[in-house]
Amino acid sequence: MYDRLAEETFAVLSDKCYTQTLTSQQLTLYATHRDCVYTQTVLAWLEAQQKQVTVKILPSPESIRDFLTVPQTITVLNERLAEAYHYTDVIAHELPISQQRDTVWIARHSTNEALLQIKKIVWQLEEDMQYALITDRI
Repeated sequence: MYDRLAEETFAVLSDKCYTQTLTSQQLTLYATHRDCVYTQTVLAWLEAQQKQVTVKILPSPESIRDFLTVPQTITVLNERLAEAYHYTDVIAHELPISQQRDTVWIARHSTNEALLQIKKIVWQLEEDMQYALITDRI
């Protein structure tokens, strides 16, 4: 195992028939996970633009592709995932925010001191969340 830092890029996609989708005041955002950093980034940007957004979670990128044929719908996906599922007849929307994110994989037996510190922080946060859930403090 090894430590790796990857630069990932996400895309905001809609059907080519609806090139003006992002100008709509009401949108439906399809995603595979509500807590995904890509989804949260786009959702925050849309809300800052005072858009009314409904988030719908679908189990697979393949099923999301089918729903993009509905007007005023978008999805946010890792670009590689969109390529893997052969998203065709879509338009990628450029947002005035960074569509790149850094991802870190921390090896179980890492010797990188900075990554070990991050790992400890994540473990502590996880423990704190479990405690909060047990004691109903969330």
